[in-house]
Amino acid sequence: MNKVTDSIRDFYSSVGIDSDGTILNIPQIVRQEAGKRRFIILEMPLKDKEIGAMLYRSDFWGYIFVNSSLSRGNVNFAMCHEFYHILYGTNIVKQTIELYIGQEYVEDTHEKVANLFSGMMLMPEESFRERYKQFRADSDNNSDLDTICKLMNYFKAPYMAVLIRCYELDLMDASGESLKKLLNNTSETVEATFDRNWLDKDIIRSTSRNDYERLKELVNDFAKKAIEDEILSKGNVERILKNMDKISGEFMEQGSVK
Repeated sequence: MNKVTDSIRDFYSSVGIDSDGTILNIPQIVRQEAGKRRFIILEMPLKDKEIGAMLYRSDFWGYIFVNSSLSRGNVNFAMCHEFYHILYGTNIVKQTIELYIGQEYVEDTHEKVANLFSGMMLMPEESFRERYKQFRADSDNNSDLDTICKLMNYFKAPYMAVLIRCYELDLMDASGESLKKLLNNTSETVEATFDRNWLDKDIIRSTSRNDYERLKELVNDFAKKAIEDEILSKGNVERILKNMDKISGEFMEQGSVK
């Protein structure tokens, strides 16, 4: 954990941010810094809810495809997770989309570190401790679930990431029945807790944002130059765009927000 903490502090220092303070919009910073490293972040509503994000790098640019069918909190977490791979060059496969799901993903050391990095980035330690103390004191009967949901809302992070962060920082007792109960909470229970505490439910909802048309614009811009330089023919470009449309139809939910 110390190495990841140092990595977080180094990154924050490089962009002029106090690593112990609250950062209001981590996704905005991640998009900006990814762009400086020639990576574009695109949100697309994938049919498969098991996929959080996919990473792809060509000879020219790299792309992070984030699944906007998931909640905004999960999108934020996935974005930071993949940004770790960009920063430290782990699990970036050239010419192939990287996809880790199931047990292989869980057991991969780089993925575990990337998850740790993402949680620490979204929820800086000092600020997290302060808000935990405040929200727990303000919650009915010091409710663990109320506290977790308020932290989710404040840090724009997903349920499990907030819960893990609490135990990483020894803010909750990992040996009691409370942990078992928190792990078994349903999405309906979490949503009801958001309602009871008048919290913004956007963080637990899917945005279904679809950047596919923006991706096509980027491909078209590249294709125009490639045609001018006689690298590609107009027919090749038309086939590429047609294949893109076919693939998007197979993997993306239809009727999404653009």
